[in-house]
Amino acid sequence: MMEQTKQQEAEKQQVEGVAALNIQQDSTDDASIMPPSKEQQPAAEEAPQHGAVAVSARRSLTLDLELRPVKEADTAEQLLPLLEQLSTVGDVPPQFFKVRQEAVLQDENTIMVVIEDLRAKKLVGCGTILVEPKFIHAGGFVAHLEDLVIERGLRSKGLGSWIVNSLMKVAEERGCYKMLVDCSEENVPFYKKNNFKHKGTCMTLYFPETAASGQLRHIQVAPEDFRDEFVVRQLHIDDIKKGYLELLAQLTVVGNVPADVCARRIAQAERNNCFFIVIEHKEKGQIVGAGTLLVEQKFIRSAGFAGHLEDVVVDAAIRGKGLGTKIISYLTELARKVGCYKCILDCDDHNVPFYEYCGYSKGHSPAFMAKYFE
Repeated sequence: MMEQTKQQEAEKQQVEGVAALNIQQDSTDDASIMPPSKEQQPAAEEAPQHGAVAVSARRSLTLDLELRPVKEADTAEQLLPLLEQLSTVGDVPPQFFKVRQEAVLQDENTIMVVIEDLRAKKLVGCGTILVEPKFIHAGGFVAHLEDLVIERGLRSKGLGSWIVNSLMKVAEERGCYKMLVDCSEENVPFYKKNNFKHKGTCMTLYFPETAASGQLRHIQVAPEDFRDEFVVRQLHIDDIKKGYLELLAQLTVVGNVPADVCARRIAQAERNNCFFIVIEHKEKGQIVGAGTLLVEQKFIRSAGFAGHLEDVVVDAAIRGKGLGTKIISYLTELARKVGCYKCILDCDDHNVPFYEYCGYSKGHSPAFMAKYFE
């Protein structure tokens, strides 16, 4: 508990910051934010000459903005109207908001920050990273950047980059080797400016029948036989000896993953809202397929949940038997059962037809981008 407290305090220090920003605005309403200086004073409007009409004027307004972690004192009335500018918020009863707020504050793998206008006591920006524990990359971590939004009147002023770069620092502090984001094509230039690179396509499948509950449904993940030869089930610690890490190495770099890290990943999976799923060849006792479902807690979509499909791989020696389709359908159904309103996954462009066959399509944020930390 002491280590967690120190870690959370370090993260808090990383994301806190205060800035006084000077907005200078002309008559075309094309505002820009600039750092204030002692020499800058509010510009007085020039009086028009007799018989003339003033066609240009300048105004100056200083804002006191603070970037900080979201806190218990932040209200639904402050946060939800801001998020409504990003996506559909829907009906979020007070009890749903409270449950979600407490869950986010207690979840060590969800870091949400806001920008507050201290004078107006108004939230004008927010963003979140979801930290995903991995087996790959020596048991590393990946940060998923989610729900970044800036108040409409303050966009294109550097506030989005302020949030992104603050969250990057937190991600690096947490040991993440990369940060991922899915965005619309029109937002690609913004993320490129912040050193993200285009990696592929984001695919989405919605569950329109899912009713919001504010809480994740706890279900038993039952094993399921497939074609008599295989069984689909949750990962067990014994699967490390059955070739689980070697299978993941067919997907990407695995590196050295100590036994205690493997045990911790499995033991903490439920607390991390993470489901590690494998396909075992029953006769050979070998792991031949794998995939992960990571569940993200949202304030949008009636305080809903979003499922992230990660690290899907099938043994190259046994492909073509429908195992890839099976693991995708199993993970997707698992996401629906626990209460997700959608499931998303990132893939290389050449894999888009396969995921379309599995029922996924390019959604509102089809561009998959990544920032790698050195």
